Amino acid sequence: MRVKRGFCFYDSNPHRRSLPGAPKNAIYPKDDCGQKHDLRIAMGISPGWRDDYYWRIPGQAMDITGVPSGTYRLFAKVDPRNWIRESNERNNTTWVDLQIGPQLVKVLRRGPRF
Repeated sequence: MRVKRGFCFYDSNPHRRSLPGAPKNAIYPKDDCGQKHDLRIAMGISPGWRDDYYWRIPGQAMDITGVPSGTYRLFAKVDPRNWIRESNERNNTTWVDLQIGPQLVKVLRRGPRF
């Protein structure tokens, strides 16, 4: 099993601001994530907002060198140790089915979005 780690999360983009309690503006801005040597930071994701990670950020890629060709299911789970207080703890997993070949990675199906 390979593990992908996240970083500081924040209100990066509005998602569904019609949700109850969704603020108009970001409550947790990127700047609150602090600097490299900070000992404390503020982070969170407000209702109706999302935090998108660009795929080129370090830690967002997985090395599949040597993985045999075939069909695979990749699972993603957020907050596996339940450290983050959430309004809904039941929507923390999703998956994607992939076909992997020598020169190919193709998405076959996707599970529910976070």
